[in-house]
Amino acid sequence: STLRCHMTTHCGCPCFGHAWWKRRRSPADRVKPHERVSAPAAFDSADERSAHSRRDPAAPIPPLLDLDGSEHSRFPDRAGADSRGARASRSDVSMAETPSGPAAGVYRFYCPLCMLYFKSIHRMSCCEQYVCRFCFADYGQRRGARLPSLENERVVQLPSDVACPCCSASGREIHAERVEQGEPARSFDDMR
Repeated sequence: STLRCHMTTHCGCPCFGHAWWKRRRSPADRVKPHERVSAPAAFDSADERSAHSRRDPAAPIPPLLDLDGSEHSRFPDRAGADSRGARASRSDVSMAETPSGPAAGVYRFYCPLCMLYFKSIHRMSCCEQYVCRFCFADYGQRRGARLPSLENERVVQLPSDVACPCCSASGREIHAERVEQGEPARSFDDMR
């Protein structure tokens, strides 16, 4: 009897029933389609495996690389991120925990999309909601729209075919205006 593929049409699985698979592999290499196979051993012996897992403590730690291939600092300097002229990342300019003490006066603005606190943020004209420049850029990428950068602009006009990232309003002039340190922040405490 002939073994047949578990699928009714050719699925590309390594079943015995596929003639192309038989021609491609030797009988010793053939496996059943869903048979559990252990991962191939990268080392011949346990000694080689343990020697590979040990690292010389005196050896330098290899640098972390960003997606563009540039070296990434393991300990970002939050204060100096903008002064170096480098493009600051979200973690360089935001705070994840609710700010308290002196940080409460600095990280006053909350982005409801990424749930982080920022020193400055942008307010959408349609719904008066805040959105950080990183969420704004991510939103534009997901939509495939070419949105203007919020990094250096005080007021940015959204294209007419792009909806607001917070309330989905569209079809009218919507702009994002930067809110800075000296301006009042909206929060739930203000509503009490």
